[in-house]
Amino acid sequence: MTCASAWLESALADPAGGPRWVIYDEAWRLLHILPLLRRMQAQWKLSRAYGIANLMVIHRLSDLDAAGAGESEARAIAEGLLTDCSTRIVYRQETDQLGRVAAKLGLTRPERELLPYLARGSGLWKIGRSSHVIHHRLDRCATHADPNDERINLRCRPRICERSAYSTDDAMLTSSSSPADGNRARR
Repeated sequence: MTCASAWLESALADPAGGPRWVIYDEAWRLLHILPLLRRMQAQWKLSRAYGIANLMVIHRLSDLDAAGAGESEARAIAEGLLTDCSTRIVYRQETDQLGRVAAKLGLTRPERELLPYLARGSGLWKIGRSSHVIHHRLDRCATHADPNDERINLRCRPRICERSAYSTDDAMLTSSSSPADGNRARR
């Protein structure tokens, strides 16, 4: 493990490496391991210097609680990773999660009210101060796969191909897709 970790660190720091993505899928599994959190924090802070973009995937914001007790270093680092993210993508949330999500992500009231009604495959993208509802479409191959199946054929990858118009002033989602995709939602 030490050799693999050293190789990974040198590969990320290589100035000739070009732009790269570092993806932490199922990040809840890592959040309680302090050395990994420290490495993730360094990668977040040095991402421009390394030429990398970091992506952390968690199911709920409460997954950050797994990092440790409220005052622990691990918990502070995990919360800091969220704070340091300039792009946040939030999919449909259950109503019991709305208060925490809105508070942690600085959502407006219309954004918060929209979350329980997002269609499957649609997410609220917060990029800096702007907000967009994006509908992710899957190619032919992926539409036949069960998205909860851990054995999904990796050759079938989702791609973003459509952006919906969303105004935080009137809390309206207007999709440019077909009416069958659910073209309007109001608060």
